[in-house]
Amino acid sequence: MSESLRAGVYLSSPYVSGATEQGEDDDRTIIYTDAQGFTHEIIRVENIGLPGRFNVQNAMAACAIAIAAGIAPERLEAELASFRGVEHRLEFVKEHNGISYYNNSKATNSKATIMALTSFKQPIVLIAGGLDRGADYEDLISSMQGRVKAAVLLGETKEKIANAAAKAGLKDIILVDNEDDAASTLTSAVEQAVRLANPGDIVLLSPACASWDMFPTFEVRGRIFKEAVHNL
Repeated sequence: MSESLRAGVYLSSPYVSGATEQGEDDDRTIIYTDAQGFTHEIIRVENIGLPGRFNVQNAMAACAIAIAAGIAPERLEAELASFRGVEHRLEFVKEHNGISYYNNSKATNSKATIMALTSFKQPIVLIAGGLDRGADYEDLISSMQGRVKAAVLLGETKEKIANAAAKAGLKDIILVDNEDDAASTLTSAVEQAVRLANPGDIVLLSPACASWDMFPTFEVRGRIFKEAVHNL
């Protein structure tokens, strides 16, 4: 760590712009350098309760605010490790038969889904699709490659996202037909994703689309997903 750093919250080693996250994040630590130049380790990145570089950035901002408010740095580790986030925002639902389920229904555009996909090291079975706003979803391709092993797609955009998934090299792409109601359709998507997942995989609802073609809100969509997972 450079001696020229001013007081503040830093990573022990900065991320390299454009580099993949996989396999390189665990060696980093959030640290605080005080006004006297002394360094205090706060938490290793791998121990933060939420995955993803964007959540590392959020954690660093929270640390800076807490320290500015007078909280001692050594009190922050336990809170950062135990915090599991806000509902529908990369929310861990449960682990079942070795498969972990995450609800990211708040991902109503491609950028939010890309951030979610790049947050995991494990293979991902992605559940996506929703309201068609005219995007082609090809911005998802590079983030799918090497991360997403299969895709289960529904809603107005399912064919568009399937096309992007095929360009990313995915072989297992399932389009879910509309059933009697939206809840049944999403429940069917969860069941299809379970069949494609293996122990150690992630099943991730991260639609890259608004919910309004099928659901009144992303919150309703997320809660139906969670109910389907809890009923496995």
